[in-house]
Amino acid sequence: MAQTAISGVAVGNQNFNGTLGQFFTISSAPLTVTSLGAFDGEFAGFAAGTTITVGISNATYTTIFTQTTFTQGAPGAPGSGSFTFKSTGPTVLPVGNYLLFAYGYNSNDQNFNSGGAPTPFTLNTFAGTVSYGTSAFSATPNTLPTVNEPVVGRYGAASFIATTPVVPEPGTLALLGLGMIAGVVARRRRA
Repeated sequence: MAQTAISGVAVGNQNFNGTLGQFFTISSAPLTVTSLGAFDGEFAGFAAGTTITVGISNATYTTIFTQTTFTQGAPGAPGSGSFTFKSTGPTVLPVGNYLLFAYGYNSNDQNFNSGGAPTPFTLNTFAGTVSYGTSAFSATPNTLPTVNEPVVGRYGAASFIATTPVVPEPGTLALLGLGMIAGVVARRRRA
């Protein structure tokens, strides 16, 4: 299992409560998302009255595949890069285009905005399975972020933990094939 934003800043700097998004593409194999994460850089846990929603939708925000909320009473578990995570159960995302979104940040629980500078986060490509597109925002919470920012990973707002299918080594495949052939030969000899 690996996390999308795997390192980065520790302190938030923007109290924007609209939707913040990061577009991404899964290009070669399905991805199984097991947890969603919210940026929690300034405080240990979330402030009273804060509800941060994090999720993954299709790129047009018309289908939400998984989402969860973070509050003071249910803050999640610490991850790396100033994110906390909550298990969401396995959600398999096939090859396609998606949006990782978050909304609900405020003056007590700030997101991070790089201000157009290169992303402060190291973004995990899951062995080349995932690539990241533009960041975007919308001033209204729970809406498609339509104002595109050219900088990938501009906002420290959301992350996820996922796994990719295990691809057997060529030697393992060869041994499996030999075993199957040997089984067929042994069955024919008995017949």
